[in-house]
Amino acid sequence: MLKMNLIRILDSDRDPRVNVLKTDTEPLLEEYDDVFEGLGKLDGQYHIVTDESIRPVVHPPRRLPVAMTERVQRKLEEMAAANIIERVDQPTDWVSSMLVVIHPLKLRGETKLRICLDPRDLNLAIRREHFPMPAIEEIATRHQ
Repeated sequence: MLKMNLIRILDSDRDPRVNVLKTDTEPLLEEYDDVFEGLGKLDGQYHIVTDESIRPVVHPPRRLPVAMTERVQRKLEEMAAANIIERVDQPTDWVSSMLVVIHPLKLRGETKLRICLDPRDLNLAIRREHFPMPAIEEIATRHQ
């Protein structure tokens, strides 16, 4: 982010802080377009461990406009084929509602679907691993 001039580190013994610079993002999107393409996906699987004292929540599905049904179904099939999601054919303790977000593609006049989940209740029950995250000051001062 330093090389892209998105942040600036102000070194001071009294008041170290990071300033976020507001810039026109279009040149950055063009220069680093490979970063913004495709889907970020990590290899392997992750098992979520939940706190047994918290009661599981099953949310009903959110309504989807009929005009979007076929397009959403195709997107879900694409995601399943890419091993991003998998079909669940049995009862589960936790069910989060699916949310469909439509993003306009500026240059083409088209729209892109983003499939999301609303896991608010599940997030409250997750037992998280404890990995200390380095502070921005530690990362910014590392020698490269």
